[in-house]
Amino acid sequence: MYAERIFNSRNRPGLPEDLFALPECTCLVSGGCHDWCDLLAGELASRGDRIAFFIELPLTDEQTGESIVPVFWQDNYVPLLPNETRTLTCSFTSTEQPLVFAVRGWNVAAVSRNLMTA
Repeated sequence: MYAERIFNSRNRPGLPEDLFALPECTCLVSGGCHDWCDLLAGELASRGDRIAFFIELPLTDEQTGESIVPVFWQDNYVPLLPNETRTLTCSFTSTEQPLVFAVRGWNVAAVSRNLMTA
């Protein structure tokens, strides 16, 4: 889980223990490129009765797995309430390479979707 990658110890000062007790949840992701793929609109949807916490949306090169930088999201590390849907947009320098749009978070099962950029 993403939380374990960030924090390898559950005894970090200042973190409420309840964060570690959040049950895993699933988010759906859809999205597409606009304006020659300089702008991406991504829709996140939380399914079920659990909050999805600390969600990030990285863009990576499909072939190399390298992060696409810089990416300027309208918001970062967002929460989703149960059954909430939210659309976020970002801008980035267009690339000829196929991209992968991913969703991961504190208690969110990682999901990814391929994007066509050409």
